[in-house]
Amino acid sequence: MIVAMNVAAITPLFAPSGRLSTFHEFKRQFKSLGIPLYVAELSYNGVFESHGLGIKERADERNIMWQKEALLNALVDKLPAHYDAIALIDCDIIWPNSKWIEEGKKKLKKANAVQLFEKILYYNKQGSISHTNEGWVAHKHRHSPGGAWLVRREMFPLIDYMIVGGGDRVMTCAWSGTPLLRTEGFENNWYFMMKLNEDMNKQYKKCQNKIDYVDTPCFHLFHGDVLSRYYQNRLNCIGDYWFNPDKDITHEDGILAWTRNADPKLRKFVKNYFNKRNEPVDISQYIQDGQGGFSVTQVDS
Repeated sequence: MIVAMNVAAITPLFAPSGRLSTFHEFKRQFKSLGIPLYVAELSYNGVFESHGLGIKERADERNIMWQKEALLNALVDKLPAHYDAIALIDCDIIWPNSKWIEEGKKKLKKANAVQLFEKILYYNKQGSISHTNEGWVAHKHRHSPGGAWLVRREMFPLIDYMIVGGGDRVMTCAWSGTPLLRTEGFENNWYFMMKLNEDMNKQYKKCQNKIDYVDTPCFHLFHGDVLSRYYQNRLNCIGDYWFNPDKDITHEDGILAWTRNADPKLRKFVKNYFNKRNEPVDISQYIQDGQGGFSVTQVDS
């Protein structure tokens, strides 16, 4: 049972394909909340947006894949031990008030994971609301499984090997014991399915469907057309190229890197996927030849 309820907010910041950044608008809301914001940032060109608390890591061609969960795991591993509750929030989410943290802390006294909204209102490029998505918990497993959660620290580490994204849905289904009904073409990769099911069962044992939500809306800041992210069928590559998380990727300073075992066609598919997401930016301009490797700034105590 969490008694002290010492909360740290964490957010990942990385863009393998370039993007319209929402980070600076996102971070303003934490000035009056009384909880620290830690940032896990990965840069492909050595330029970092964030300053202050968190970790900063350099990346190169070998790290072009989805890094969100890996970054969050690396950051939580370095957080001071007195933080017993973690608010993991995408850096494009903002709230109209502080109800999300106040009510979230109350709900976490009985739950293991609390989704920090009931619905998401999406801004478009013109600054008006384009559409609304319902929260996964509030609306019985519909629409948005990720975005913002307050969880007990022992919910970490997260499953981190969804190389083109989709980790939010995997983790939410795991915490709640809900079958992963949409595998999007990777169900023929029996080894991947075996490993994923095993890891999802481990997550369920930690959470045991003790999940809740905060009855408040949040807003999603615009950073590109959702349709241009090609969410549908992106996970086919896991089955098509027989992706093996135990052999094709490794962890280096907390982030994921391709190994020599990885199929070059799989690496090319993933790179091309991120090239066409959001803004049409060629990732080559984000890679500085000879500037690979990592430098980690330790989390301040």
